[in-house]
Amino acid sequence: MKFNLSSIKEWSLKKKIGYGFLTFIILAGIFSGGGKNPDDLLKEMNNSKDKAEILELSKKFEEIAEIKNENFKNCKSNCEGKSTSIQISGLKGSTSKFPFRGKVQGSSSSHGSDLKIWNASYDKNSKITKVTIGSDIKQFTPLELSVTQFSVMGRFVEYHMMNHDVGGMIISYTTDTAKLDKIKKEQERKQKEIAEFNAKFPQEKTLAYYSDGSCRNSSKTKCISKSDLKLICSKKPFITDFAHQKLTLTKARVKQNFLKAGKRSFPVYALSKDGEKCFVQYDVTGMYKGTNHKERVFGYIANFYNYKGNFFAN
Repeated sequence: MKFNLSSIKEWSLKKKIGYGFLTFIILAGIFSGGGKNPDDLLKEMNNSKDKAEILELSKKFEEIAEIKNENFKNCKSNCEGKSTSIQISGLKGSTSKFPFRGKVQGSSSSHGSDLKIWNASYDKNSKITKVTIGSDIKQFTPLELSVTQFSVMGRFVEYHMMNHDVGGMIISYTTDTAKLDKIKKEQERKQKEIAEFNAKFPQEKTLAYYSDGSCRNSSKTKCISKSDLKLICSKKPFITDFAHQKLTLTKARVKQNFLKAGKRSFPVYALSKDGEKCFVQYDVTGMYKGTNHKERVFGYIANFYNYKGNFFAN
């Protein structure tokens, strides 16, 4: 029996070519997302009503995405149009041509992103953001947005120094419920404090302390305690025009006109040693009889009012 050497070589070559082609087909299938390009995958995810299907498609998109959190910040014009898979935090509604804005955290630093998100909408009146993934709809308050991270897949649109532009869709999200609960509890605590503060110092009443004990509570006045006076005085209340007028009432008419028109310095407060009076002093500068002049105003304040947690001398 004779062996045909040329036939054996030919068969061996065909075998190698066959294996090589099969390997190429397998690798091409892996790196092409099963034969689908990024736009095909995005279209299928956007049209799907099944969250599980969207998740599976997103895994294929993730494999072929060219822009991710690690290289997002350094993107220039060479990134425009490339497939993008990023994690967004601090998402906020915007009134610009890109309705959303967020942060993309890289390995060492973050970079802003302006986003057009196909499956999300922002209502500027209610401040509510609505996200639709498949058939599921989730509404986020601004507080919930602040503690939620979103997975966004799409295309890199344009690079900028401050915020790169991205168009795409939200695939999934994760809310830090522990952080959310902590913030809510802190907000509740502050609201309780504000309510107690306003009950003690009602905004609709004059808060008064008279060292001679002549103060009387009424529908317009609330008499405060000595300790309340100490607290208010330490807060350095803003001097209203009415309080300024009372402090300069004993000045000559021509001086009163100067003091009314002049520029007032920041007031300095001090409580009397016996804690019965809240003293204040400040300077008024301006033109008086043709020359630059400075006049010091000194006196004590007995009437105040609270407006949104801040005290004003009245």
